[in-house]
Amino acid sequence: MKNNLLTLPRQKKGALGVYIGDTGEAIAEMAAYAGFDYMRIDLEHALNDASKLRNLIRIAEAADIPTLVRVGTLDDITKILDFGASGVLVPDISTAEQAREAVRRSKFAPLGERGMTNISRSVQYSKTPLSAYVERANSEVALCVQIESREGVANLDAILAVPGIDILTTGRQDMSQSYGVPGQSAHPLVDEAEETVIRKAVEKGLQVMISAGTPEKMRELQQKGVYLNTICFDAQFITQQFAALIDAFRQ
Repeated sequence: MKNNLLTLPRQKKGALGVYIGDTGEAIAEMAAYAGFDYMRIDLEHALNDASKLRNLIRIAEAADIPTLVRVGTLDDITKILDFGASGVLVPDISTAEQAREAVRRSKFAPLGERGMTNISRSVQYSKTPLSAYVERANSEVALCVQIESREGVANLDAILAVPGIDILTTGRQDMSQSYGVPGQSAHPLVDEAEETVIRKAVEKGLQVMISAGTPEKMRELQQKGVYLNTICFDAQFITQQFAALIDAFRQ
């Protein structure tokens, strides 16, 4: 691929991502044709089975679009990376110990202990020598950790000190619950927590991925050093467009 999840933000022009949940392969293909820069695929809240995930990764690769798969369990990481995902997103990281375990599962030695095989899709079913893939994988296959709690923010310095993390992101809904204002994702406490994550991650030299609902928000985030911007959530976008269309005709 021409780009991966780590080269895109280094271009500093803003990489625009689409979130793919329950909607399916056709929507992912439309998103790829539309020109998104990366595809974030969800396995935590969405019912995406292995067959569907395979197709989503293939669709993205065919369009030269990196994929970041949010896992439901750490046990999924090996299979997802072996199939060729560009990276994994591990949710609800609250401690340095959890971060180290995510690195252990996602990175080869000396950073971690990711399982090895020479017959997976990531090595073109043995066409690519395993040694050649291992040599570049740690710098090309991204690990993103998601800070979603008061505890995670409190332990952020220790988390950021763990070698092998490439990208940080936040989870505003879960943060709102952790900070005692459930469902209020725009609450000042949540804003302050997210600002802390962004500032400390950028200072550490890591990439940050934050959702941006408007071009103005994207520009604001870029000024803070955030160049991975998820700008569309598939089901939400479709529902809103359906509602706007119906409303226009009703009027």
